[in-house]
Amino acid sequence: MVRDACGDSGCVEGTWGGMSDPAVPVRRLRLEEDERLRPSVVVQRVLSIMPDVEAADSAAIHIGVTVMSAGAATEHLCHSISEFIYVVDGELVMTLDRRDLLLSAGDYLTIPAGRWHAFRNETAQIALMLFAFERNPTMLTSRRAPASQSS
Repeated sequence: MVRDACGDSGCVEGTWGGMSDPAVPVRRLRLEEDERLRPSVVVQRVLSIMPDVEAADSAAIHIGVTVMSAGAATEHLCHSISEFIYVVDGELVMTLDRRDLLLSAGDYLTIPAGRWHAFRNETAQIALMLFAFERNPTMLTSRRAPASQSS
């Protein structure tokens, strides 16, 4: 299951440090309890930070949150731009070009552009990771089913 972040799917606006400033809206990402607990489910939210049109050197940043329940696996993905990954909680096995790498909370890496990769949670615990792109990767991404689903 893949869902988009801030529309009607779980972001709420709030205040920063108890102060309200309409020029600086604060949003909170919320995952519903049932989304986090169902087995073999991948929930993703993408948070887009648009460039400051007045700053010459600003760029869009796309940051996402992936929550993987026990037994969950992503599709194999390949992007034409680099992707930054940070594991916040739990353990994940990342397959990068057919090689497995165990990632634990606190691990981070950059996946170079053009490299096929996928993630799976082989533990009984929920795993949480952040990912980031320097610009919108949607049109720059190829997908294929995990090896366990393709035949």
